[in-house]
Amino acid sequence: LFRDWQISDHDSSDGHVCPVCLVRRSDDKKSDKKSDKKSKRTPCKVCKDRRTGRLDIWLKEKLVTDSIWISELADANDRVALVTMSLDIEPWLDGSRLDALRAQTIPEWRRFNPELSEFWERNKDKRRKGSNPINLDRPFDSLQQEIMKRLGQFKNDDLLFCNLQEGYRYAKKKDDQQSDKEIWESYFSLIVEDRVSNNQPGWEKDNLLHNARWLAYQLFRKLASPGRIYRFQRQAKDFFKGLLAEFREIAAADRNRWRVRRLVINPDTGSSDSWEDLQSYNGRYLGAPISLLYREKTNDFLTICNLARLLEPEQGKDGLDGITLRLKAEDREYKKKSEILKVKSVSDKAGELGCYHPVILLELSPVRFRVLVPLEAASKCVDYAIGAWNEQFARVWDRLPLRAGVVTFRRKTPFQAVIEAARNIEADLTKSSKTSETWRVEYRETREGAVALSLVCPDGQRELRTMPVKLPDGREDVFYPYLAVEEKKARFPLDFQHPKGQTYRHAKDLQIGDGVFVYPSYIATVFLDSTARRFELLSRRRLTQWRRMRDLWRLIDRNVPSQTALRGAWSELVERREAWKGLDRTWVEGGKNAWLDLVRAVFHERLGVRSACLETLVQAAGDGLLDWSLEWHMSVLKKQVSGLHVHGERRQEVTDDDRKEEF
Repeated sequence: LFRDWQISDHDSSDGHVCPVCLVRRSDDKKSDKKSDKKSKRTPCKVCKDRRTGRLDIWLKEKLVTDSIWISELADANDRVALVTMSLDIEPWLDGSRLDALRAQTIPEWRRFNPELSEFWERNKDKRRKGSNPINLDRPFDSLQQEIMKRLGQFKNDDLLFCNLQEGYRYAKKKDDQQSDKEIWESYFSLIVEDRVSNNQPGWEKDNLLHNARWLAYQLFRKLASPGRIYRFQRQAKDFFKGLLAEFREIAAADRNRWRVRRLVINPDTGSSDSWEDLQSYNGRYLGAPISLLYREKTNDFLTICNLARLLEPEQGKDGLDGITLRLKAEDREYKKKSEILKVKSVSDKAGELGCYHPVILLELSPVRFRVLVPLEAASKCVDYAIGAWNEQFARVWDRLPLRAGVVTFRRKTPFQAVIEAARNIEADLTKSSKTSETWRVEYRETREGAVALSLVCPDGQRELRTMPVKLPDGREDVFYPYLAVEEKKARFPLDFQHPKGQTYRHAKDLQIGDGVFVYPSYIATVFLDSTARRFELLSRRRLTQWRRMRDLWRLIDRNVPSQTALRGAWSELVERREAWKGLDRTWVEGGKNAWLDLVRAVFHERLGVRSACLETLVQAAGDGLLDWSLEWHMSVLKKQVSGLHVHGERRQEVTDDDRKEEF
């Protein structure tokens, strides 16, 4: 867009610039009339073909599983959610986060090789044996010392190196003038320099400890081979594919069977006769929006909207027979006046297009996953994604964070604003997870092949993590569950140290008080009640707080008597909170404690909340999670408090009709 574009085959006086690409010109000639705005809105031929291309594919039943219409995604409140997710996979693809993965551990290698032996291909009868010099109490340090002893003189038949690395025995002098140190330097280049992705360490003639550390480290780590890197990429993509499949099921789950159905509407003779082929038309019926697609070939309309807003579950398709609709074209080029449609009959013979999943996939790659879902299904989708991430990446959760963002908006919100808000979220979450945090181990317990860790975050919050330490076949997993710790010394047999000083410790060897370096996972939500909201500062939160926020609403739903009481109590508390903060938005001295005491008193007296439930809500109010929970469920999702615990006996006898009348 910053180039000096030369548009071929068009004179500067031909047409207006295309409003879509802003590069090519449309075919419509410029008009001298200032009131004629039609030509300015007409897209160029390329953009017009792109607009209709996906529709053509959809009509040919190649995209029959998912919808392509945002009007079909809109929930009962006419709202949609864009869910964007990404795994911090780039450092794995460039090999920089493979440092914590072991190809084999030194203690296991030492245990299965108590005696070192040398076998020659031609003279197998000449066998030499020797005891293994590696100390099992301190294997990593012992291996470095043994390597240092051998760096002064090169021997092809050295038992230790021949058992550590198969290619060692084939290293030899190029000529008689080559020294032993030069052979070591060549061997170091093959083992270390060719296998480190970035910041390649060089051979240092006067620093044998540096050379020994790199050799000891590289001989036992997993290497960034093309096959392994491809597996990381494929696994990330498969993870998002699994999410998409589950999102389809979640979005399609509805007690109203019309939620995922399409109908064919045949017009009566009294309808307008100026319909445009493959043009979408919008109108309203019984206060709900209705969208239809006209097909000239069969002279009928296909519904492309959420029929659950038009038909009750017990109704049949004949509920739309005989109605009259006033419709307008979606495309501004044909949006001249209203058209009248009188429905003659309704049929469910839409073929493969008769059923769909209310999901629109925008992007799926190993790096990013973007999808549009109904807002009412967004919470369950995020719940499932977090659970799947915890299950599939439990061994590497500390260095493969999940970044999730949810942009909720009304159906008619300009999509450019939605995409810009999503990009702002993605940029903010990516920046926040690039640097690691130090989490402190508060508690550790090993049971049934897993390690449970209670960790204290820098902001004082606590997180519980479970890491498997056994493989599916029952063997101990000594390859993956390692965490980077603050300590600069290897103390346990499974500990190992990067040559630059970073120590990695097996999850089962972590001790209370150990500092663990973690790349945090975050989530951010934005409700675009106005397009200007995309410019406001984001409020990102830790991924585990999403579950806590959702649990808070369930607690409120069961213990608060009514929606009105909850709104009134919380409005009063928010007003007091704002009054007790200074101009810089910080609490006055003693203000926060006084406000929390007020929260406890108001919830106890006005809402009737007691005991542990009361303390949980007070703590959530202090953490800011209560604000998030109430805003998300009441303002965005438009949930209603049911008060099941308070009115449990009465609610069991309330029917669906009674609920509607009460609402």
